[in-house]
Amino acid sequence: LNLEGSSTSWGHYQVQFSGLNKLKIKLHHNKDIYYFIIFEIFFIVVVMVIFTILNRTFRKVSEEYIYAPVKIMTESFSKGKKTNPEKFNIFEIRFLAEALNKFLDKSKHEEALRQKASLYELSQKVAHDIRSPLSALEMVVYDIQNIASEQKEIVSLSIKRISDIANDLLNKNYSNYSDMGLKIQLLNPVLQSIVFEKKFQYKNHQNVRIEFAETNQGFPFVEINTSDFKSVLSNLINNSVESFVETKGSVVISFEVVADMVKVLVKDNGKGIDKNELNDLITNPRSLNKAGGFGIGLRTAFESVKKFSGDLSIHSELRKGTTVEISLPIKRTPEWFCEKIEVTSNSIIIVIDGDKQNHQLWEKRFKSLNLPNERFFYSEAPNIMDKKFLYIIELELLDNSLNGLELIVKNRLDMSYLVTQKFEDEAIQAKAMRESIKIIPRTELLNLPIEIMA
Repeated sequence: LNLEGSSTSWGHYQVQFSGLNKLKIKLHHNKDIYYFIIFEIFFIVVVMVIFTILNRTFRKVSEEYIYAPVKIMTESFSKGKKTNPEKFNIFEIRFLAEALNKFLDKSKHEEALRQKASLYELSQKVAHDIRSPLSALEMVVYDIQNIASEQKEIVSLSIKRISDIANDLLNKNYSNYSDMGLKIQLLNPVLQSIVFEKKFQYKNHQNVRIEFAETNQGFPFVEINTSDFKSVLSNLINNSVESFVETKGSVVISFEVVADMVKVLVKDNGKGIDKNELNDLITNPRSLNKAGGFGIGLRTAFESVKKFSGDLSIHSELRKGTTVEISLPIKRTPEWFCEKIEVTSNSIIIVIDGDKQNHQLWEKRFKSLNLPNERFFYSEAPNIMDKKFLYIIELELLDNSLNGLELIVKNRLDMSYLVTQKFEDEAIQAKAMRESIKIIPRTELLNLPIEIMA
């Protein structure tokens, strides 16, 4: 093969064969190649500059919009605090913040439930340990016959108060303490019982008078936690007594109905409070010195009344006394409650009550109304019970196998009323409503209207 004198091109180079074993390689001097090389170099530089700028921008944006928010969320999360998602611009970051907040809420809720479960177990044990001896004590007191009825009543009320506190301790630590243990209660006996209790507490203070002013304001029902409400009243009465000059004065508890509200009034004639200090006290509830008329418990009183959807106000005048007003919304009267006793002129009235002192109370009431009706009183149920008669029967009958409620149901006594001190018992209320039986709270024997029907 003879290649002498032949040539060929390879890229920008020309290869020429001039003889055997002789090879010439010549570079074409083409301007286009220079432009191409310059363009390539320029392109590489531009790309590098753009990459550097984008890299710095990305780092700045990522630090500002990603790294910094994540750092804030991490620090807050480690401290158990929530982060406000609205402060972040990127949707995914906001979503992450919301997810972490929900996780924190769930964790706190689970921890609270664990603590409440532990506290509830402790409360259950304490309440049980308190209620067991109280039940035994209540039975012993009920069977004792040789003590005065007033002393017996004080002991019974004290037992009930301790039992209420034990139950309230249990209720407050059960689950989420639903509705704060609020129940619809008849107001009158709540006020009467706390006055009765405080009179006994201050019985050795001869110059201190504590009384409940009876009114013709009806029988309002309110939604309260009885134990908390009694604690509020107890503290207010204590504050009033401690404000007396030389421990001499009076505290009057009363109530009045205004439209759909009932106002409970605790009025004393103690030292009173200066107007400026009173205004500051209402704005910022706190403890004052005892001479000023308020001590520990005022803030708690405001908080408790607020839980009852009520309002507490204080009116005071220096050297004249203080009146604390608690306004509560009136609730619908329950079906089981007897608002009045209806008696026809020819009805034969049968009272069955194991306490003969109650026989005297009923007879006194009937005489005051000049009722012409025949009246018979029994300590236990008679053998024959005529359905034509009007019956007023005590729930707890000492010498009878059936209680008063069971007696009414068994004998189908349509014209009957059940008297009991346990009128707050929900089981008794439910059964009475099922059988269309009206309940007379024992505390209202002297106040309940008796209407003579034609």
